[in-house]
Amino acid sequence: MVLMLKLQTEINLTNFILNYLLLTLNCGVHKKVLFLFLWGISAACFAQTPLYRIYFKDKGDISQIKPEQFLSAKSIDRRKSQGITIDFTDYPICSTYLKVLENFQVNIISRSKWLNYALAEMNEQQLKQAKELFFVRNISLVSEPYYSSVVRSHSAYDFDVDYSHISIYRQQLRITFNDVLNAHEYRGQGKLICLMDDGYLNIHQIPAFRHLFMENKILGTYDFVDNDPHVFDAGGHGTMVLSNIAAIYPQKLYGGAYDAQFLLTRTEDISSESRREEDNWTMAAEWADSIGADIFSTSLGYSKGMTDSLENYVYSEMDGNTTIITRAADLAATKGILVINSAGNEGNSAWKYISAPADGDSVLTVGAVDSLGVRSSFSSFGPTADGRLKPEVVTLGSRSTVVGTDGNIYRVNGTSFSCPLMSALAASLWSSKPQATAWQIREALIQSAHQYSTPDTALGYGIPDARKAFYLLHGYYLREPVDSALLEPIGIELMPNPVQDKLRIVIENRCRFTQIKLLLTSLHGQATLEKTFPLNTDYQEKKIDVDVAGITTGMYYAEIFNEREELLYKGKLVITR
Repeated sequence: MVLMLKLQTEINLTNFILNYLLLTLNCGVHKKVLFLFLWGISAACFAQTPLYRIYFKDKGDISQIKPEQFLSAKSIDRRKSQGITIDFTDYPICSTYLKVLENFQVNIISRSKWLNYALAEMNEQQLKQAKELFFVRNISLVSEPYYSSVVRSHSAYDFDVDYSHISIYRQQLRITFNDVLNAHEYRGQGKLICLMDDGYLNIHQIPAFRHLFMENKILGTYDFVDNDPHVFDAGGHGTMVLSNIAAIYPQKLYGGAYDAQFLLTRTEDISSESRREEDNWTMAAEWADSIGADIFSTSLGYSKGMTDSLENYVYSEMDGNTTIITRAADLAATKGILVINSAGNEGNSAWKYISAPADGDSVLTVGAVDSLGVRSSFSSFGPTADGRLKPEVVTLGSRSTVVGTDGNIYRVNGTSFSCPLMSALAASLWSSKPQATAWQIREALIQSAHQYSTPDTALGYGIPDARKAFYLLHGYYLREPVDSALLEPIGIELMPNPVQDKLRIVIENRCRFTQIKLLLTSLHGQATLEKTFPLNTDYQEKKIDVDVAGITTGMYYAEIFNEREELLYKGKLVITR
């Protein structure tokens, strides 16, 4: 299903795409049909020729290249707002260098402008020729990644959260009090989140994701494994991960930042595990940066478990500087992007520790706990090989509620699902203060966590508290709305009860009703008040105040109907003076 979605920037998209392609892909390789911000990668080759990363000494003459040719207006604005300058890493690889390699019949698979290398297949003769080129700094044999999310912990601090009166769909947001941000209408609006995963099977057909398409919230898609724009035809893991951020499933599940916008990429090839997937991730990161992503959310990791065991990493390489994916993730953070990654699910295994890119010093690494705040047994431990604290934060990863590829609700385990919940919290918090920097959001989350003063290598700084994080950004606390916590399953509540003069109807319009009607009748069946109120069909929480000062004190039946006269709510209401 091809979706031509609009990116809300001031530049002409067609010109931007063409310029970007000319600058990044002018190396004679096959170019796919332009789609969204497709920067075309050479067609995948499956020959058994060794893979190498060819690092270049420089980028040639970049004096005539303008940033607008390879970065969108949103990407440039993100840098400016955070005081970040456009630097050498942002400029494309020199096309002349790529053409020289092509003349040697070198098959260029992909490339990274941030790290200034090309991933290529070369035989022994081509390798020898490439080493002699004046612009080549060095060449390394690709050894290959793994798909995981890890754990450990026994916090010295008790974590206590009250789930009473909280609807089931709100409970996994309640652990960090993201439901409080959501109730105040901070739901990720204005933030662009990029997911890197194994695909998002069937989301174009699942009702829980319908709003993403109806409201054009998916700004771009690309499959960096198969080199095409189609990401809805493979991979179920990404579907479940996305649901924790973006799903709307009435009375079952609400994502924590469903008003955000999204870039959906496929970088993980579930048919095998190899270090080449790190290059896929790096390309996706650069692509998303060029469009203007604010947050990267990745529930993947690489350490052991490679198809070719020679590509496995050892723990000493989880040092924040060794793997390609970690280096790229840290570079993304320097561009003003908040990079969030699952810790991994190796807490019970011999490996035990986090994986890459969770070892990055600028990556916000997320472990997992259960609903009581106890570390999930599978959640990977820190520290990094060089002794830095990991993970930084944790949230619910045991029995997380997700939407599956068949559109039904499931309970699942893994730091793969604590990561998107943290990304949703970050997006919602950031939407409360759009002018904040990515690092300020990261620090607010960390400093609000429940064991900030005494972190450990199991839970890091602990479970963030959205209310405290909001205070750190704004200098005042959000009032926790009682109405948010007490909503009936249908999403409607009347309060206060008893009421004196003004009754408030709180409704989350989960079923897109166009209007509601309030009917008050006495216990004897006499109609006392009937009023109709229009609704916006946008899922937003709406508060409607009704004057009942002129109604005689006593007990009444309160009923609410939709436009089809279907009963949505019925309860007793007491009016006092």
